[in-house]
Amino acid sequence: MQGNKFIRGVIVGSALSIGGFFIGEMASNKGEESVADSTKKVEQKSVVTKTTKNSNKIGIEKIDPNIKDGFVIDPKATITDQQLSVIKTIETMVGKELLIEGKTNSGFVAVNAEGSLTFISPTGGELLVGNMIRTADFFDYNMLINGAKASKLIDNLDSTYLTTFKADGNAKADLYVYTDITCTYCQGMHEQLSSYTSNGYNVHYIPFSRDLDPNTGNPSPVSAAFANSLCESNSPEQMSALYKEYKTKVPTNSNLNKGCEKAHDYVVESLKSGINSGITGTPGIIIKKGSNTLLNVGFIPADQIDRFYDSL
Repeated sequence: MQGNKFIRGVIVGSALSIGGFFIGEMASNKGEESVADSTKKVEQKSVVTKTTKNSNKIGIEKIDPNIKDGFVIDPKATITDQQLSVIKTIETMVGKELLIEGKTNSGFVAVNAEGSLTFISPTGGELLVGNMIRTADFFDYNMLINGAKASKLIDNLDSTYLTTFKADGNAKADLYVYTDITCTYCQGMHEQLSSYTSNGYNVHYIPFSRDLDPNTGNPSPVSAAFANSLCESNSPEQMSALYKEYKTKVPTNSNLNKGCEKAHDYVVESLKSGINSGITGTPGIIIKKGSNTLLNVGFIPADQIDRFYDSL
C-alpha cells in the first residue's frame, strides 16, 4: 500500500473507497487530486477494539457485542500478521482506531470503517469494501452492523407513536418496519401481517414518508396522513384503516389536523432515523432477537422471515 493516496471526493480512475475515504493506486490521476482535510484526524468515536503492535489476538473485548453468529466469536481467535499490518495502515491514514467486528469462517477479518464493513483477506492482499455474502444461506454480513446501528436509533424514538401489532402468544422476536402507505411492497407486507404475528413476531411500524423533506420537515401528503392518523389514535386498528384507505390511491392533502404537530415531529424524526440507519427504500425491516439485530432493505415475505431470524 506504500505510495497510495487517501483523498476525499470524486475520484477519476480506479480507487478503493473505505469509510468515505479513497485508497488505491490511481489509474489516471496518480494521486494528483487531493483535499486539505483528508489528513486531519477524524473525530474519535466510541471504539471497542484496541489492537496492539505485538498481539494478533482479537480477544472477546475487541469484538462488537452486537455481532454473534456468522462471525467467529472466540477469545483465542487470531488475525494474521498481514491483516494486522493492513489494519494499522488504515488506522494511521484515517486517524482513528477501527472497530474489529469479527472474523468470517473463511478467515476474512471484518472491520468497521465509518459504519460500513471492510473485509481483509487472510493474506492481507485483498480488501473487500461493501457486501460479503455467505453462500450457505446468502446472508449479507452488512445486515448485522446496519441492524445494530438501527436498533440504537430506534431506541431514541418516541415510543408513544410506535404502532405495534403483537405476536400471538409469546413473541420470539421483534420486527421494526420502516414503512410508507404509498409503497406497494409495504402494502403487500401489511396484507401478510397476521402471518408474521401468528409466527411469533411483534411487528412495529415506523413511518418512513418518502415524499417528506427531512431538512425542512414541512408536512407532505404522506407525512400528514401518518401524523393525523397517529394523532387520532395510535392503535393497530387505526393503522390498518390507514393502509386500507390508501391501498389504491395516494394522499394529496398535506394539512395537519389541529393539535397534531407533535405527532408530525415524530414522523420527521422517524424518517431521519431510517435514513441514518441506511434505509434506502421501503420497507426497511429490522429483525431484533434479544440483543442481536439485522437490517434488510426490502420486503421479506412472511414465509421467508424465519430464514433471516435463524441467522441471528
